[in-house]
Amino acid sequence: MDLFNKKGFRCWRWLAVGSYLLCQITSTMAVGSLQQYPATQHAAHSQKKSLPDDFAFHLGGYFQEDGMSFDRAPQLQGNVNWRAGRVGFWWDNHSWLLGFDYDFSDTTLYDAYVTYQGDYYLLMMGQFSPIFGLENTTNIPDITFLELSLPVFLWSTPYVPGIQIGFSNHFLSVYGSVTGPHWGSVVHGRIPYAEMISVILIPVQTTDRLVYFSVSGWQQGTDSGRALNFSPGPELVPGNNGALIDTGLIDNADYYRTVDGAVAGLYGPFEIQGEYLNTWVRRPGEATPQFQGYYATVSYFLTGESRLYDAQAAGFVGITPIHSRYGAWQVAVRLSALDLSSQTIQGGYEHDVTVGLNWYPNQHVELLFNYIRAMMRPNAMGVYQNVNLYAFRLQIVL
Repeated sequence: MDLFNKKGFRCWRWLAVGSYLLCQITSTMAVGSLQQYPATQHAAHSQKKSLPDDFAFHLGGYFQEDGMSFDRAPQLQGNVNWRAGRVGFWWDNHSWLLGFDYDFSDTTLYDAYVTYQGDYYLLMMGQFSPIFGLENTTNIPDITFLELSLPVFLWSTPYVPGIQIGFSNHFLSVYGSVTGPHWGSVVHGRIPYAEMISVILIPVQTTDRLVYFSVSGWQQGTDSGRALNFSPGPELVPGNNGALIDTGLIDNADYYRTVDGAVAGLYGPFEIQGEYLNTWVRRPGEATPQFQGYYATVSYFLTGESRLYDAQAAGFVGITPIHSRYGAWQVAVRLSALDLSSQTIQGGYEHDVTVGLNWYPNQHVELLFNYIRAMMRPNAMGVYQNVNLYAFRLQIVL
């Protein structure tokens, strides 16, 4: 659906009206403008952050409604859709944490785990998303743009059953995990196990200062079908789940390995962040294809707020208290690239430039707008292509 025709204009109008009404409703829920954005609370519980001593039970979640339109992209379908509707609860008894998280938008169980956490270590069992890299580990309500960057979108750890062990202090953290396939997924013969490790170094961290480095590794096996496919969305989720670059089916694949290196710096309202990912596919008796990608982000809060990083969550968990009665305003630019052509596999090369504008009218609501210029050199069909993508999101955090 073209969101710039008459029908599409009505969709944008109703989305705007709904956004305004929700801002008015949720503003009455706020105790004051100097509270933390509740995404901090949601991420804290879902990512095992140490909770207050008097905490026993927490119910939370977030809801996202997206509208998007594409120019010169026949592979993609624009629409207005319910992107996510996740609700969860977390029960904490000092060292023990039980979490459960369900998404009603696609009837998927995400988090279902139990964690034991000491002063410098944790042990987690159940279904969860293992710690891997920086952007991937940050909860979706707390990322700067609507979706993850190209390479992280493709190689982000899924929610899978397994076990994770972590050791951390204020300077160094090490996490390791072993996981199996998602509960309820179809497996043919051999079980596709995965192993991951992440090492995080944080030499500087205060409320509004951060210097971050990490290196992560991930080996993902395949089942007896020994096939896989790499097909990332264009930093959005189109109505048809379409993609602009695509490796197609890669057969005779035993496993693939991904290495991730991440850096980030935070100084008050200003933040820079970037990651590089490289993936090898093991194909016995054949050449080993190698794919790679990166992104770099610069963001700035015009109203003086800052992103919040939590060492135990291993990611960003919201923003500092909102200063202005008119809410918090953030601008951001992201450059990303992904090369899916190697050896006999010609999946294409995509380079994206994303400009974002975010408004937090109060601590419960965020409105995001992204413009993406996607340039394929070439796309999955071997054709050079330039695409303009426009997207809007209304996000409510409980």
